Amino acid sequence: MADQAARNGGGWQLKVEWLFVAVIVGFLIYSYLYFLEAGYLPLPFFPDPNDVYADGYSTAWWAWNGRMYDEWRSVYPPFSFVLLKGISSQACYLGTVMGARDCDWLLWSWMLFFYLLNGLLVLIALRKIDPRTALPRAIAFTLALPTLYGFEHLNLLIIAFTGMILGFSPILKSARLRWLAIAVAINLKPYMIGLVLAELVRRRWRWVEGALIATVSIYVISYIFVGGSPFQIWTNIATFSADTERSSSFQFIIYAASYTSMIQFVDNNTLPITTMIGSWIIEHGSILLMSIVRFTQAAPIVTFALIFLRPETVPRHRVPSMAILLLMISTEPGGYTMAASVFFIFFERFRGWRLGTAMVCTYLQCVAADVFLFPIGNRIVNGYLAGHEVLYLGWVTLGPFIRPGLLIIAQLMLVSVTISGILRARRADIATATRAVALT
Repeated sequence: MADQAARNGGGWQLKVEWLFVAVIVGFLIYSYLYFLEAGYLPLPFFPDPNDVYADGYSTAWWAWNGRMYDEWRSVYPPFSFVLLKGISSQACYLGTVMGARDCDWLLWSWMLFFYLLNGLLVLIALRKIDPRTALPRAIAFTLALPTLYGFEHLNLLIIAFTGMILGFSPILKSARLRWLAIAVAINLKPYMIGLVLAELVRRRWRWVEGALIATVSIYVISYIFVGGSPFQIWTNIATFSADTERSSSFQFIIYAASYTSMIQFVDNNTLPITTMIGSWIIEHGSILLMSIVRFTQAAPIVTFALIFLRPETVPRHRVPSMAILLLMISTEPGGYTMAASVFFIFFERFRGWRLGTAMVCTYLQCVAADVFLFPIGNRIVNGYLAGHEVLYLGWVTLGPFIRPGLLIIAQLMLVSVTISGILRARRADIATATRAVALT
């Protein structure tokens, strides 16, 4: 029994997982004590104490006041605005966004509900796979930095996660309900369509077709209410993505999922680190990092091709896991998107050095902590959570240099173990065929 538990990740591995949970909780306690003293949450939480909950309330403001696509240049599908009208109070949006934030407790309450619901759904889903590790992983997901970061912004990703969890977990038995769930997620965060399309490598033709039909249906119905043509949204996404000044700003890179924004930030700013280690190292280090990124982009694509040949050899959670990691490594959807990779990787067994490494990297992504390298100035700003002005101390931290690397390592570990499994199955087929020929 002990040997079987160890093979399934239930021996010392389970103790390691609970240790990570303790570390996650410990650093959240530290963050709270830091807040009590400074009046704002420490990095890696968002470095603007007055911007708390801004994503949710600003999007809701445009939902009620219109012109979200031509004036605000929104990249959100129309369903986002239809949904926000249903979970926010219209009377609070007659003035400014900041005024709405102080007034509309309905939106905040709904977001809190979905945040807690996600934690419960993750627990239910993981219990169906492995009851022993379900609780520590569900706690880690709920208290993970990317999950809390999403709630700190009241980002619609919180509700999109609900659809993603229901669509890609064993909770729902009905395929049609799963299609509807993932369609809701895509109509809140369009890049999640990559999770659906990735299922093509497992030859799930009907499942992909059903999910896409549900996605288009929700889009068309919501378009009738608020507008937002595919061309408008695509144009706004292209404009948003081309804004290198935004993507390489300090506020953006402090909790980024890829190395692209961080490299742009270092290249465009004169920082003490350049003087400390030399511009030559910075320049060639950037080239090395981008080479690693390109390799990590190519590796899962090759793996997907192999999975297409032998889809039965790969666990069903592996494909969306590698797909969301590929998305985050290749683009910059924001640090809170890392919660999606946490969810999928938590379906893996904590066994073997490769899956064990991926699991450790995932738990490290959950820890809301950072290492301060050097200061870059301070300013007096309004601290929304504190309710008064605070002196914010700016720092460059180690996190932006480490977190994208953890995603890359996790991806390469999943690619390696997947290819090994496919090759193992191939060798077994050859051995079986050889024995069959020998018996004839």
